[in-house]
Amino acid sequence: MSAGETARIEQALLAADAASLAAIAQRIRVQIDALVGLREGELIALCPVDGATALAGVKEGAAALATAVTGEGITVGVSGWHPGAGGVAAAYGEAREAAGIAGRTGVRGRAVCFDEVLIEHVLRSSPYADRLLTDALGPLRAYDDRRGSELVQTLRAYFETGYNVTRSAQRLCVHPNTVVYRLRRIKDLTGRDPYDPADLLLLTLGIKIAASDRPG
Repeated sequence: MSAGETARIEQALLAADAASLAAIAQRIRVQIDALVGLREGELIALCPVDGATALAGVKEGAAALATAVTGEGITVGVSGWHPGAGGVAAAYGEAREAAGIAGRTGVRGRAVCFDEVLIEHVLRSSPYADRLLTDALGPLRAYDDRRGSELVQTLRAYFETGYNVTRSAQRLCVHPNTVVYRLRRIKDLTGRDPYDPADLLLLTLGIKIAASDRPG
């Protein structure tokens, strides 16, 4: 884009091996209608859009691309909407971070948007993130190791099902009363009550940090 253009820019970043770059670049041009460039082993796609609401089309194209290259060890990150040429640097940083988190957690087959991993990004940038992880999940991991229980898995299911006991039980293939009992044990071991909004937030953040560190 020239310096005088005012179109909005959306960026998708792809980390790829050198042998696949040309073919993938062509896919991007077809699926996302983007200006594609290569930078240190990464494919960068700049996608002009008219506003934040137009991101849906870019995300759909990125998702289709991610599905198509699932088996090639490639991660796809998509930034937020940034205005003008001045937003390119911010978009690049966001897309690169999204792709990086996707790579670290083993996410393949779908595009990861920066908004999805914003909390992980903020937490990993904090010097207190490790303490939060230790305080929130340390006692639960130790208990699971000693007893062969599934408190961490239960907490994760509780979080991923929108804090719904019944759906958590269905996911874990246990009775809802078992989930209630495990949540009570979580409170006993951590001092954090999964039914209290403030405590639940800290437990949830601990789960998200753990997920961002977990390969595959």
